[in-house]
Amino acid sequence: MSVTTNGLFAITIGAVIVLCGANSQTRGFLGAASGVDADQPSSRLVDSSKVEARLRESLAAAMDLGGSVPHVQLASIEASLLHTFEALPKNDMGRLGPRAVRHIVYSYFAKEHGWIIKGLEPHGMSLNMSEMHEVSVLQDKAPALVEAMLEARELGRGLILTDVVAMVLTLEKLILGESTSLIETAYKFKELAVAELINEDVLHEVLVSYLLLFAQGSNANFTQRQWKAIAYVYMKEGGKGAEMIAFERSSVLKYRQTRSQQKNESEPELFSFTDVEHIVADLAQNYGKWQNGECQRMQGALKRLDTIGSGSVSLGAFFEQPKDAEYQFTESEAVLRQIGALDESVLGSPRVRIQNYVLGPSNCVASSVYYSVCCLNECEGMMNRIEDAIEAPEATPEQLRSIVAELSTTGAGLEGHLRDRLESIAAQGEGKVSLHGRLFAEWLHHAFPYECPYPAVVGADVLLPSPWTIEDSTAAPEERRQHIEAFRDSSSDASGDGSDCAPQWSDEEILPVHETQMPRRSAIGGFLRSLMQGLAFLVVLRVALGAFQSAMHVHQGSKGGKVSLLPRYC
Repeated sequence: MSVTTNGLFAITIGAVIVLCGANSQTRGFLGAASGVDADQPSSRLVDSSKVEARLRESLAAAMDLGGSVPHVQLASIEASLLHTFEALPKNDMGRLGPRAVRHIVYSYFAKEHGWIIKGLEPHGMSLNMSEMHEVSVLQDKAPALVEAMLEARELGRGLILTDVVAMVLTLEKLILGESTSLIETAYKFKELAVAELINEDVLHEVLVSYLLLFAQGSNANFTQRQWKAIAYVYMKEGGKGAEMIAFERSSVLKYRQTRSQQKNESEPELFSFTDVEHIVADLAQNYGKWQNGECQRMQGALKRLDTIGSGSVSLGAFFEQPKDAEYQFTESEAVLRQIGALDESVLGSPRVRIQNYVLGPSNCVASSVYYSVCCLNECEGMMNRIEDAIEAPEATPEQLRSIVAELSTTGAGLEGHLRDRLESIAAQGEGKVSLHGRLFAEWLHHAFPYECPYPAVVGADVLLPSPWTIEDSTAAPEERRQHIEAFRDSSSDASGDGSDCAPQWSDEEILPVHETQMPRRSAIGGFLRSLMQGLAFLVVLRVALGAFQSAMHVHQGSKGGKVSLLPRYC
């Protein structure tokens, strides 16, 4: 077989592309146009600086919503994120991948504000979850940032701590910016013009109206007469209304103290619309912590039904509440299962996991089209303390037992079955426990059943309140009656309700913050790959040399009468 000059040229160029293709600069903005492998390390080296610059520019533009960012605010966010960042798994460049970024941002807002942002909803232990660029407020308010994030993901760049701090601050500012429309509505209900200055008495009335609108959610649509009736009824309820007034007045006092140095004491104290926006920002950020008092009271009511201290309550007892009880629990069995709050490990004896239920959607306030305020997850604070002590994605059982013993007032983590289980988990992980895996989350649930939710294997989504309706979620009377009767029958049994409630363990490990494992380019693998590429290049050279020699023979044969059709190999 003869090799033509054009064919030889094509093969040589092909070999160069195989060996050097990662240096190609023909990629489109999102890296899809050229088809060059985005995972090639050299591509990252070439494009990383440009991607980083574009991402930072987009973050800065998204944060530029008026006013400077206080250094104290940045420092506070960084301090809250630091230990979680250090404990999360990172890519080869020491940066967080998309799943870890999603986790740390979700964890921050859930812990600090009780916010569940649309696009960052809890997904249980599912590996199929949304990413940061799918957050609604970013798509609507910062499309350039979303595009830059996609490019960064395409090149496998990941985010460093300062990037994550900027991401959190961006989301916080974008979300708080949505409060303006509610303030304007509160002004309208009070028949005030946005441009006018108001005294402190009127300010309190505006802020209470804002908080009531906030609690009703973004879909609330009232006439002024309807709104006055709702506000009157709520404020006449006594306890809740008084607590709301105390909450807003504390924010006003805080704001007055911060601006006291700039104010002339001889002038009457009046407040502009901008002043109201600053106070409302504080109210929105702290609303979750204030509202969490209600969550704790509800959790206390459920704990009193848990006679065995398992962190769960019989479904029949859950339904069987006196008519005058402060809390009536009505969610259907199907809904409880969907949100991961139903324990069906014992056949015929379903139980409601208290903490999973408390953190569920029926206890959230639909405060915005972009987020909801839900009960605070106490386990997030405990995990932060563990991450602070470990500063790594994994730990030995001995390390974890020591830390957990400090967290517990009852010696949790030192008991026989918990100690043995921790050793068993470590045995599956070559002697170490993954801090953010399903098995350790399950262990924490059994160690702290009233603080840590059970990690549902099914990966049930916690729905936001926007599509949540009472009609869709309420159990039918017949369903309630059946479970109540079964509970009464079991209670009359001498064995009691807790005979089958020993911890139920699962061996299914899921690592939701770890990126999908790509084929690792180890040192040996890289050497073999380079060796194969080198051999392929040598073959091309040999073919090229043979073709050249054949051409020379042809040329010589035209003079001497001999022609060689086969290439010669040295």
